[in-house]
Amino acid sequence: MTDAQKRLSPEFKSYQEFFNAKLKQQETLIKDLRSHQRHIKDNTENYATQMRLFKDLRGLLEIKRKTLAEGGDGLVGYQDSQAQGYDRFVLRD
Repeated sequence: MTDAQKRLSPEFKSYQEFFNAKLKQQETLIKDLRSHQRHIKDNTENYATQMRLFKDLRGLLEIKRKTLAEGGDGLVGYQDSQAQGYDRFVLRD
């Protein structure tokens, strides 16, 4: 039997090499996943804030869509008399 015939595959000489390569691959994957998990945990508050802002934006756009559908110009609201000195436009459902 020649050396080429004794090899497990063209890439690995033995099962030991094969499983060591697989083990190294899994360790790298675990390291990457832990890093990703740490990133998510560190930014949870930022992601929650972003989701809240998107919900607010979605509500605003829904109100604009309703007013346009009712024949308005998409700008519905009322002047806030308590906010004197401020540019403020309040939307109602």
